Amino acid sequence: MIKRFFYSASALLPFRWLTRCGGFKLIAPFYHLVSDDCPAHIKHLYPVVSPHDFAKDLDFMLKHYIPISAAEVPLVISGQKRLPKPALYLSFDDGFREVAQVIAPILLEKGIPATFFVTPAFIDNVDMLYRCKQSLIAHSVVQAGDAFVAPDFTVTLWGERAHGAKYFTERLFTLGAHEVPTIESIAHALGVDLKGYLQSVRPYLTLDELQSLAQKGFTIGAHSYSHPLFANLPVESQIAEVEQSLEWVERNIPNQPRMFAFPFTDYGVAAGFYRHFLRDKPQSFDVMFGTAGLKLMPSPAIVQRIPMEVKKYGARRILGGEYLYYAAKRIVGKHKMSIPQ
Repeated sequence: MIKRFFYSASALLPFRWLTRCGGFKLIAPFYHLVSDDCPAHIKHLYPVVSPHDFAKDLDFMLKHYIPISAAEVPLVISGQKRLPKPALYLSFDDGFREVAQVIAPILLEKGIPATFFVTPAFIDNVDMLYRCKQSLIAHSVVQAGDAFVAPDFTVTLWGERAHGAKYFTERLFTLGAHEVPTIESIAHALGVDLKGYLQSVRPYLTLDELQSLAQKGFTIGAHSYSHPLFANLPVESQIAEVEQSLEWVERNIPNQPRMFAFPFTDYGVAAGFYRHFLRDKPQSFDVMFGTAGLKLMPSPAIVQRIPMEVKKYGARRILGGEYLYYAAKRIVGKHKMSIPQ
């Protein structure tokens, strides 16, 4: 991965020098969850930051940035609010229970505001993201080891028997959001109790917990209604996912800034989507967030965030690497992000 080169190379340069690359007024790092023990529904998706390392990340960021709330983001972007150092807008995706149990107490102790972007379809643990279901299945397959036997119907599904745990999990993760019934059938065939896991582990926040977090001063934002990959949806569904999730937040946790974060990525979003929100209904939201790192955006209404869950790298190298990567792209004219017209 090319970014890893820049993450490593950034350690050789003074961080204050790196922050001058691009002159960004605001950075927007984001995480999913923080835990000493990576849960099974995440274990095969991405690394999890420990509370100790998370606290170190925050201490580093506090030295170089000024934390701001969601309501201040448009003011900083527009220049109405000027700060002596770049602004730090921190957010967390998917609404996992660790937000209330681990993350919020650390943030409150350090006095850092944050936004928790949630997917209504998973609140109160009525369901879980299809990728989390795949991770649970993969966890079961890996634990079985040499004793693992692929379900017979996957031979028809993939045209061959997936021999071995490693090969099977690779094929498993090729299944997309539109193939949830197949994913659930595989879980059932392997004895993975998805509903039982939701009831016993309760990986997601409850509505009561969200409302409590809002009362403590945190912002609750929209993260689509069902967490699809937008590039796979028709434009009407893309728009509906945003509007329904924003409406859910407004109805259940009132008086929140209207913030929306794309699930997965904003890559492949239709031109009609941007015409709808940027031209026809700009009042329907305050800011939208992607996940592409530091990018120069054509609209102040769209901000790109920085993924912070990169194995073996802390905030110093990830953020430094993003600045360095941006500087390199700027040299070759690849630092700007366009949106379809």
